[in-house]
Amino acid sequence: MFLSTVVRRCGRSAVRQFSSGVDIKTVSVVGLGSMGHGVAQLCASSGYNVVAVDINDNVMKHAQQAIEGSLLKLASKKAAKEGTDEEAAKAATYETLGRIQMTSDVGAVADTDLVIEAIVENLPVKKKFFGELGGIVAPHTILASNTSSFPITEMAVASNVAERVCGIHYFNPVQLMKLVEVVSTEYTRSDIADAMVDFVKVS
Repeated sequence: MFLSTVVRRCGRSAVRQFSSGVDIKTVSVVGLGSMGHGVAQLCASSGYNVVAVDINDNVMKHAQQAIEGSLLKLASKKAAKEGTDEEAAKAATYETLGRIQMTSDVGAVADTDLVIEAIVENLPVKKKFFGELGGIVAPHTILASNTSSFPITEMAVASNVAERVCGIHYFNPVQLMKLVEVVSTEYTRSDIADAMVDFVKVS
């Protein structure tokens, strides 16, 4: 049994602590393909410190270039629309980039508050990864999968911390699409489910 909630993003600045009492300051995104790097960009743009992880150096390099290019393009469009200074917009872009730490070390996610998985769409690989995550993250860390194909429950059980696992399914392109699906399982704590709805609203 699971509960799926489709949430519309509001695009406000990041909220550090939600009404549920869950505190989110740092977000990890693992897997920096088209979805993952978009999620990393969105979180950094919303004011969160982001640990962006991919074990493939070429993918990581491409993600870094794609994020920078996307941010500069969005900043330029915003400056033109609002009649503001484009140099100031560029400065804001690099401030956002400064909130993203790129790494190939999965262990870097250990102390972050939320880990969003966006690795290959292969259920056995995802279940194995969630099993690894459950063993390395802090006791408060929330684990989420961006999958739209597989049952979140299976990954939750594999993690051994099922009460802290949910789904956060972004739509592509992440930076522009306002709808996000939040999926909670029968194991997901209610405060975590509520916090994830709040998180995607303000991201």
